[in-house]
Amino acid sequence: MKKITALLSHCIKGKLIPELVSIVYYIGLHLLGATWKIKVVRDIETLEIIKSNGSVLYAFWHSRILPLSYTHRGRGITVLISEHMDGELIARSVRKLGFNVVRGSATRGGVKGIKGMVEMANCGHPLAITPDGPRGPARKVKYGAIAIAKLARIPIIPVGVDARRKWTLKSWDGFIIPKPFTKIGVVFGEPMDFNNIDPKKAEELLETEINHMNELASKIAN
Repeated sequence: MKKITALLSHCIKGKLIPELVSIVYYIGLHLLGATWKIKVVRDIETLEIIKSNGSVLYAFWHSRILPLSYTHRGRGITVLISEHMDGELIARSVRKLGFNVVRGSATRGGVKGIKGMVEMANCGHPLAITPDGPRGPARKVKYGAIAIAKLARIPIIPVGVDARRKWTLKSWDGFIIPKPFTKIGVVFGEPMDFNNIDPKKAEELLETEINHMNELASKIAN
């Protein structure tokens, strides 16, 4: 009897809880997002870049996931999510929002994740990645994002987002949750090509551009 109870408990924790969390996230984000006043800069231009290149890779900081998962839901964008338990919660949630999901990493042992992302780009899906995720350090680019773009032969689009009023969690990334009825700014940068640039220099350039996009987004939001 104990074995059966333990098995049922494992099934509930492994499937039921992540599913319930994803449903709550989906409903909660839609209710919250419907109150936001959103201004997006260079969205149309970025869609044109996708048409001409077949795909792009959006790069933004991990702390900005929540507002962007609302503003760009339902576009068939492919995101890279870790295979940890918390990654399972995120994966189920974003799938409900219309994102494609590749499980894996762009860093340690990341061959599976990188390969999956490149395959999705080759199929014409835009990609999105947080180059400081999944565990930090915050706002520091790791080379995996650039490697994916090089292998897929697509440009990287640095993305910034900010909110006039927001909660900032005491997490490693300073995760933000925009407050109800606040103004949100989203800014897409110019496409970046790192094919002939030293890896360390490429990381520095991308880091600088993402920070700059966040500064512009903050000005729009405020």
